[in-house]
Amino acid sequence: MRRIRNVFILLATAGLVGCGSTPIEDHYYSLVLAAGDSASSQTTDSPARELIVGPVTLPDYLDHRGISLQTGPNKIQSASHNFWAEPLDEAINKVLVQDIAKSSSELSVTRHLGRQSTAAVCRLGIEFDKFHATDDGAVVSSGRYWLSNDEGRIHREFSLRRKLRADGYAHAVNELRETLRSVAALVRASIDASTTCAPAG
Repeated sequence: MRRIRNVFILLATAGLVGCGSTPIEDHYYSLVLAAGDSASSQTTDSPARELIVGPVTLPDYLDHRGISLQTGPNKIQSASHNFWAEPLDEAINKVLVQDIAKSSSELSVTRHLGRQSTAAVCRLGIEFDKFHATDDGAVVSSGRYWLSNDEGRIHREFSLRRKLRADGYAHAVNELRETLRSVAALVRASIDASTTCAPAG
């Protein structure tokens, strides 16, 4: 774990090394492409209940392109040359849509794009407190989500942590992507356990 910690700190601070050295190459990482994900299609014999995912809300320290690393109890550092390939809130939204859609053929899952929805449509709002790597060799993902429609509203907290088994940002991004798979499973379980947003049938 100490080696993983040292590698992350080195990569996060690489942009601060002296002038005259070889320029450091920028790297971009995609949650959507992580772990070889491919798009899935949904086919249903009858009209599905619609679930609109989003908006996704991030704290200010995550609302930028640099991948974040926690280097102390209350210290967050943004990588200088390792970036998200697209705005993080949009990437999380796309991945959650993909994962929830794969979990059920009874739900038609789409992204929130600022449009108004009817009262019968189920809406998923999600707010993150953490979505980053740590210098002790882990990634963390935590926050809360809401499911609501005209039949009611439910609220759930989540807190996930995965140990890193390899060095580098690519592996950390893959593990962060896995936390989203777990969040999608929690959402689906909430839908199954409640009349709120339950598929019609």
